[in-house]
Amino acid sequence: MAATGGGDHRAEIVRVATATIARDGLPALRVRAVARAVGVSHATLHYYFPTKADLVAAVLQDLIYEGIAVPLVERSTATTARDELRGVLLGVVAGYDDDARTAAMLELLRHGDADEVVAPLGRYMDRWRGYLVALVARGQAAGELRADLDPDATAGLLMEFCLGAQTRAPLPDGLATAGVDQLVSLLSV
Repeated sequence: MAATGGGDHRAEIVRVATATIARDGLPALRVRAVARAVGVSHATLHYYFPTKADLVAAVLQDLIYEGIAVPLVERSTATTARDELRGVLLGVVAGYDDDARTAAMLELLRHGDADEVVAPLGRYMDRWRGYLVALVARGQAAGELRADLDPDATAGLLMEFCLGAQTRAPLPDGLATAGVDQLVSLLSV
């Protein structure tokens, strides 16, 4: 599918790269094939993404920030740290509404040690950990989360829970939500 205008090229390139990763896997991602599928020249693709690593970083950015962080954190209407934590965890266990986006994210996590993935994924993990440490500390300061929790260790536990939730087989109805509620209860005062 060709992009409809100059402003759409970048987004369309990321969309096609995401679909390619989901369908064929990260090792099969070829920038020339993506350019051809979008209907732009190889030079145009390189204008937006000088390297394959830059393209993969853009895919990760889109999957993580537009698919997870913005909807779950920046658009949150939670009024307490505890409610914000519950909302974030529920959103993560729900996953993406789009199977191709889920498949692409799983593929990128599976290749987390690949040269083109390690740096952008590491940056995201550092930001995610910082957000969770601050959220736990905020909840402790408000008296909502247990004071005996180490915010850094708790952030690590929450990250592992989230990664497990993203990479697991589907659970029976209600079990994921019950798991989130139980985890938040264990962390709460």
